[in-house]
Amino acid sequence: MTFKKKLATLLFGLVLSVGIVGCSSSEEGSNDNDSKDTETTEESKDSENKEEKNSENNDKESEGDVAAVVNGEEIPMSRLNDSIEQQKQMAKQQGMELKDEQLTQMKDSILTQLINLEVVKQEAESSDINVSDEEVQKDLDNIIKQNGGEEQFNKLLEKEEISKEEVKDQLRTQIMLDKFIAENTEEVKVTDEEIQKQYDQLAKSSEGSEQEVPELKEVKDQIKQSIQQQKKQQQEKQLVDKLKKDAEIEKKV
Repeated sequence: MTFKKKLATLLFGLVLSVGIVGCSSSEEGSNDNDSKDTETTEESKDSENKEEKNSENNDKESEGDVAAVVNGEEIPMSRLNDSIEQQKQMAKQQGMELKDEQLTQMKDSILTQLINLEVVKQEAESSDINVSDEEVQKDLDNIIKQNGGEEQFNKLLEKEEISKEEVKDQLRTQIMLDKFIAENTEEVKVTDEEIQKQYDQLAKSSEGSEQEVPELKEVKDQIKQSIQQQKKQQQEKQLVDKLKKDAEIEKKV
């Protein structure tokens, strides 16, 4: 996944149980395919070429079109196509060949994610949530650190043709969304009884296997985090569903 694609997925943090869009660069996918050419049959090559051709044609036909309209705000078809292509490239890198039915389901899922994102984004923007420059800079500093420091980070920006201001804008939006969700959901609490129940279920499912089941104290924190995440996702999904009930949503595809 390129740095640019990582930035592009920042805004998908709130799209929960429907699944996050995986992404990867087209260039990476192409290089991976080049290394496997000797193992690819002529039939699969023809299939890939046909798929790429159809994808190019669809992109041309869809250029400038609208995938959906949320409260008067348009979601461009190009955004949907880009997300679909990213998911296809990731699947290809993992050696998966998506069938037509899977592609259709993936398209519907991604469009739902984009609609969910737009609904929450609009609500967050209309609220009184403030994001300070200090908060944005703090997150930016973390990204710079994760990418090898200021010099390496600037090289990545230049390579991906992204300005630092664009990065800041995306970070500011993400912080705003996180705050909005936090303000409209309850603090997640996990009891010892819930942890024990989850552990017992995991232990039971492992019966008969050669793998030894670790003691509860060894995996308690992991189980707690898992339950917290599940509860958080449930709350966020309920929030999104509630907002969508009052939104005017029109799918164009």
